[in-house]
Amino acid sequence: KDYLKDQPFDVANHLAMIINVIKQVTKGIVLRNTQIISILTLWKNKKNGVMVQIGTGEGKTFIAIAFAILKFLEAKKNSKKPSVHIITSSIILAERDAINEINKKIYEAFGIKVGHNCDKDLDKRRDVYNQCQVIYGNLGNFQRDYLLTIFYDLELLDKDRLQTVIVD
Repeated sequence: KDYLKDQPFDVANHLAMIINVIKQVTKGIVLRNTQIISILTLWKNKKNGVMVQIGTGEGKTFIAIAFAILKFLEAKKNSKKPSVHIITSSIILAERDAINEINKKIYEAFGIKVGHNCDKDLDKRRDVYNQCQVIYGNLGNFQRDYLLTIFYDLELLDKDRLQTVIVD
């Protein structure tokens, strides 16, 4: 049961739940203060967009996951089919983060299905866009699918569905 369904969106409560799920799924990893501050900085500046620089090894994966979940949960209040696209620097990272069992379990705890758009098969990518709420891919793959949708009417992307893009 969705206990928060009829409540106004409260980022603190939702973030606390995400932190708790991450700790449970990873069997002990607790987000560091710098990660939490990064997530809250992204959240606070959501109207104009914001860029944060996170160094190698500082936990970008969990920051992206937590922020994607927050954005999905917020959008879910206003949309029946919200989605979040996470743009990575390479296909390898996109596939890794989308199929990682720990990441999938974290997303699944919030009713979110995760996938990637790195497959060459058009029908498989269409299924990902239609069935997943969080989609990983590199910039070129998102560009390709956008152009195929706009100029070739292949209907890969639902233009009314996208709410958030995160560049990792």
